[in-house]
Amino acid sequence: PAPFGRLKELEPGARITLYDAAGKSREYVLTRKVLARPHEVQYILPQGRELLTLVSCYGDRVYVGDEVVDMTHRLISIAEPVDS
Repeated sequence: PAPFGRLKELEPGARITLYDAAGKSREYVLTRKVLARPHEVQYILPQGRELLTLVSCYGDRVYVGDEVVDMTHRLISIAEPVDS
């Protein structure tokens, strides 16, 4: 399965915990999910504050010949840090 294959199952309010190489954790809460076309990059540009933005390919496959070269959409999941 794809690394973010189950990302679509998360709903706003879900908690996401990231761990660094030393095992220290940082917690985020999912605040927004966006279904965007590949050219709609405004969702992944810097926003001037700390955010966790996860991007996964989504939608129908785009073929060139017999090869899948892209997907029609991106599922963008945006989370804010939980204050410790």
